[in-house]
Amino acid sequence: MHFYRVLSGRDEESVDWFDSAMDAVIVQKLLPKLHGSRTKLEGLLWALAYACGAERTGMNAKQFLEECEKASKAEDDKAYSPEAVFKLLEEKKKADENAKARYPLSFEKILRMYRKLIRDQFVTFAEA
Repeated sequence: MHFYRVLSGRDEESVDWFDSAMDAVIVQKLLPKLHGSRTKLEGLLWALAYACGAERTGMNAKQFLEECEKASKAEDDKAYSPEAVFKLLEEKKKADENAKARYPLSFEKILRMYRKLIRDQFVTFAEA
């Protein structure tokens, strides 16, 4: 993250670079480590999709963590599934064309991984 800030020419007081740097870290360092069966990864992908793509406005850190934990149970598909988060983002984009996930690269990759997991019952980071 340090080198992302330095190489992008941002000063130390600037914070506008953090979300894009964190997005890159998630895609490059965290997601490639994920591989496994549906029973192993479904809840984790739900929680990650929610954390990367869901609206956080009006929530403090504790509330957001509680919501991520609910998502990780992979039970309420109308509120927490990656597809539900995707639909909410699409609705927001209709109202505000600048609306996007907090970590868009990560969210899109997680969504692709989730769809593959549902289709094949197994997923890896690599796409064929």
